[in-house]
Amino acid sequence: MKKLKIALENRAEKEKSYEALVKAAEGRELTELELSSLSTMEEELKALDKEIEALQAIEARSKKIAAKEAAAVGAPQDNYSEAKEYSQYSYGKAFRDVYNKKQGRLGSVQGFEKEINDEAHREAESAGITLTGNISIPSRLVQIGRNQRILTVAAEGADVVRTEYKPMIPALQIDPVIDRLGITKYLGLKGDLKIPRATNNLVLVWETEVSAADEVTLTFDAVDLSPKRLSGYHDVTLQMLAQSNEITESYVMGRIAFAIAQALDLAVIAGPTGGNSPVGILNYSGVNVISLGSSGGDMTYGALVAMLTAPMADNARDGRAGWLINTDGYAALLRTPKTSGGLEGNFILQPADTALFGRPFIVTNRIPNDLTETATGLSGAIYSPNWSSAILATWGGASILFDPYTQAGTGTVRFVVNTFADVDLEHPEEFAVVKDWVTTTPAIT
Repeated sequence: MKKLKIALENRAEKEKSYEALVKAAEGRELTELELSSLSTMEEELKALDKEIEALQAIEARSKKIAAKEAAAVGAPQDNYSEAKEYSQYSYGKAFRDVYNKKQGRLGSVQGFEKEINDEAHREAESAGITLTGNISIPSRLVQIGRNQRILTVAAEGADVVRTEYKPMIPALQIDPVIDRLGITKYLGLKGDLKIPRATNNLVLVWETEVSAADEVTLTFDAVDLSPKRLSGYHDVTLQMLAQSNEITESYVMGRIAFAIAQALDLAVIAGPTGGNSPVGILNYSGVNVISLGSSGGDMTYGALVAMLTAPMADNARDGRAGWLINTDGYAALLRTPKTSGGLEGNFILQPADTALFGRPFIVTNRIPNDLTETATGLSGAIYSPNWSSAILATWGGASILFDPYTQAGTGTVRFVVNTFADVDLEHPEEFAVVKDWVTTTPAIT
């Protein structure tokens, strides 16, 4: 990590200067200026130590995340110990520990589930967050990505011992896609996240042999992320818990997992402005917006070229490139000719294509098709040559409050979920978006 290397080099220089000053003053009294300098350098060394510790933690977590992502591509994941913990952990037991009918009062989780719960609370306290739930999960057991649960339990139906039961058939859903795009993730943070960012480059000027050089000043700002609360609840009847506890446990946890993944996915892609949600790429100020017309319009070959080249014109970095379109947009591109003339069937996309202009595309209905300009029912699209510019940060894991009291009169228990996350972009210019795509009629030019 470049920032860590710079911080270590700065600390080494400060340490060297500190030692030199101490050595120079051996055998005599330090002057007030020397005392002041030593005090200043001590404070600077403390600040650098704190920065280095934070950067080392980020680097270690980034390496762990990268290793998991690399393993997901083809190699088997080396996560035996965590997989073993998943298999040992039982939400059903945790719920029964909390709601002990013999005691007649709300209890607490016990045994292995208590160890996991205590770890989550220690992590949250170090992040300055107070967990209100009586069942909590630490961030290391939180996974975000396609075909993964955030609150991972055993495989669907693995805890069902009665052979007459089969795994619950889930509702159709939109699979999370942000993990497949290669975005940057900072998980299990403790404090607010500040990432320094350069806003200009040095520009040197050719001068005459003796003319004075012009001053050039580097400028900086920062990307700031802070925890935003994601919350909701789900009710389950006591009768359902009594009659099908194992299936209900697995199904409810799967629904909670999907709800969190869905919310994070939507926040990164299309989080709205002016609310409590993080602002997503489609609505982020500073991204390249390609307009298809005053009232929206068809996506053309030329408009796609404009999306492709707009980040290039802003000197976007080469990274993990890709497109995001929804099913309406995909269908439109399959029947949109590149030009009004030419070979029959010369469409922008063919059914077997997995790339557009040589860059992979993902079709997801997380991209909205109900956008409004002067027309309604418009679709969006996103392109970036460097998806790692999108940042997802999380604080702590997930907190689940098992509440048997609020709905007691209706024979229902309630699961209240809380987690904390934020979204930002390193450089919004590295993204190009369309928000006024009329996908019902294909273009011919």
